[in-house]
Amino acid sequence: MHASLMIRDRLKARRFKDNVIVILLFFIIPWLVYALGVDVTTQSLAAGDGVIYGYPTKAYSAGGSLWNPYVTGGTYTVKDVGAQTVYPLNVVMMLFPNMFGFNVFLMLHYSLGGIFTFLYLRSIELEMRAAFLGGIVFMFSGFMAAHLGHHSMVSAAVYALLILYAVEKYLKKNHFGFLLLGAGALALSILADYLAVTFYTGMIVLPYIIYRSIAAGKTARKGARKVILDVVKLILAIFLGGVLLAMVYVLPVIESLPYATRESVSYEFFSSYNFPAFMLPMLLFPFLYGGTNVFYFMGPWNFSELSGYMAILVVIVAGGAFLALRKKNSLVWFWAIVAVAGFVLTLGADTPVYNLMYQMPGYNMFRAPARNWYEVNFAFTILFAIGLDYLLKVSENRRARKLYTNKLIKISVLVGAVAV
Repeated sequence: MHASLMIRDRLKARRFKDNVIVILLFFIIPWLVYALGVDVTTQSLAAGDGVIYGYPTKAYSAGGSLWNPYVTGGTYTVKDVGAQTVYPLNVVMMLFPNMFGFNVFLMLHYSLGGIFTFLYLRSIELEMRAAFLGGIVFMFSGFMAAHLGHHSMVSAAVYALLILYAVEKYLKKNHFGFLLLGAGALALSILADYLAVTFYTGMIVLPYIIYRSIAAGKTARKGARKVILDVVKLILAIFLGGVLLAMVYVLPVIESLPYATRESVSYEFFSSYNFPAFMLPMLLFPFLYGGTNVFYFMGPWNFSELSGYMAILVVIVAGGAFLALRKKNSLVWFWAIVAVAGFVLTLGADTPVYNLMYQMPGYNMFRAPARNWYEVNFAFTILFAIGLDYLLKVSENRRARKLYTNKLIKISVLVGAVAV
């Protein structure tokens, strides 16, 4: 008995040590990718909007003032998109009110994206290496990398993984603290000040709560009443609780809506800036239509908005996960549906689906359908991690390894055929 307790304690200590190392790596890696060789005290890591709008906005908000007299004769900054005046992580700019602080603020959110992805993937019982690489994949997915200059968009995007982590932990432990964590994560996404991404987050989280509550109910043999109660508690706690926690931001936005052009938009405006189908090869060759410089990009509009690139290996492993595990792991189906639905939305008015989305309150206030690459990259990240986890676990099983390898070969051939 004593020996088994010692072994358990050692395993816990080792697990804790491994988690600390992984989290430290997540704080280091974005700097190695984006900042190596750059003087971060004078040069912004985010070009374009990051320099023109991002840094000036953050530099002003570092003072903590809720009123800016220099814009349109004076404005209440809480309601202004991207100002992030009441966003708690704005404390970074208050500590370092300069270019260095802005760069730290940017890199911190990439680190958090990796950490929250890692936590979520571990909560669905994936192997540590698979969870770690999944975090890396999300941090540098097409959406996250291309929108480096959109500080509020990236800030809002990282909290979806933390919400899903809270959902998983609540369903397993039934602890109120995880409901509060989910509400806090949604509130932070709202306060990060890019409501379109928060809305996309809600479009993932809501069906996920229903799906996982039903799955957990079947596993634990809960009755229908208990499952419904879990769904109601999670939805109310996360969505209503999150909005209430962010009310300092939500109220000014609601009050300003009658004076905003976005309260009612035309279908042409709503469906503008979609991802055209002829640019699909960019998923394999991101620079096929030119580089990131606007003067050399031959696409219909902004390169950063059209980028949904995921490394080819990610596509192959995610596809292999679907082929090999769709009958064994229902999560694979959920995330595959999210990926397909997200991609259809990126096409905008090129499909009849977007006419239906125009009728959805809230969603119909946001243009740029191509930003739905967020959901696609999100889903592919998780499918990749699930596939990699399976590959690591079957490495000792020759037959299972052979079957899975055959699936990967089929996907590779398909990807190669598309590329050709």
